[in-house]
Amino acid sequence: MNYQKLREQYPAVITMDQFYRICHISKRKARWLLEHGVVPCRDSGKKTRRFKIRLADVIAFLERRDAGDPAVAAPKGAFSSGAHVRKPGRVPLTASEREKLRASLLAAWESWPDALTVRQAAELCGCSENTMHRWARKGAVTSVAYRGAYLVSKEGLAGWMAIRRGGALRQEPWEPRQIDDPIRFV
Repeated sequence: MNYQKLREQYPAVITMDQFYRICHISKRKARWLLEHGVVPCRDSGKKTRRFKIRLADVIAFLERRDAGDPAVAAPKGAFSSGAHVRKPGRVPLTASEREKLRASLLAAWESWPDALTVRQAAELCGCSENTMHRWARKGAVTSVAYRGAYLVSKEGLAGWMAIRRGGALRQEPWEPRQIDDPIRFV
């Protein structure tokens, strides 16, 4: 890219304010580039008007950046809030491991009823009641609307928790075993 217009528009020595505007970067990134010597400058150490940068050095930086030189790039994620940074992924469990986890959950929950209230289901899986309501409403867990409230299947919850906690990358619906006789509510 031709940077001749910059030579006409700006003086031979510019400030950090002009530098970040020319480069279309944040003040924070501009300060980092100057403090770490990526772009040569004279640092007075003062609080205001601290950096004096030669325009020729800025143009050289822009040309290297346009060419894709990794030496002029700041470390990835150094100027982000971290909100979009992914956490390290979990290793998904195999089908047999998920089945073992489901079986161990059912064994641990043996004393609980087969049809759980939202409060009970939330207590078992360590989430809030609102979250459990949302999962039931969306069909993520096997549930039935009964007298204005959801009842969650213990088997369906164990299967879903085995998939979710097991680290599967996408949530697979758990298919409960077909039961010949329906659940009777007392």
